[in-house]
Amino acid sequence: MEIYNYHPEYKHFILQSIADESPLEPGVFLIPAYATDIKPPICESNQIQVFSDNEWSITEDKRGIYYSTQTQEVIENYNPLQQPENTTKEVPPEVTEGKVLKWNDGWVLEDIPTPPVLTPAEKLANAGLTVEELKSLLGLTP
Repeated sequence: MEIYNYHPEYKHFILQSIADESPLEPGVFLIPAYATDIKPPICESNQIQVFSDNEWSITEDKRGIYYSTQTQEVIENYNPLQQPENTTKEVPPEVTEGKVLKWNDGWVLEDIPTPPVLTPAEKLANAGLTVEELKSLLGLTP
């Protein structure tokens, strides 16, 4: 008797095998855990068969190589049912000099913004200092 084995966690079809006959009950076949005698449907190469509630369904296979949309890091996903958060299968382009790579529903190369030119007073304000405090720190006030 043919049986169809599926993954214990994700429940997707793994392989077909032959059930053993019961040594105590001739004609009765033993179906182990995570297996069924229900044949899975045929699916496309980018799909998988998933066994749930005593029936097979077909869903997109989400295993494979992904890229972080935040760090461009390569992430290998083994979960066939769920894509990792903040990832894409779209390969990030090479970043050229003077550009920065960002994700905006697709990879975008943007020019690195030039830093603003600040006055000395603005620089002090950004540091949280007043002119009087700076003079005091430098020992320029009596």
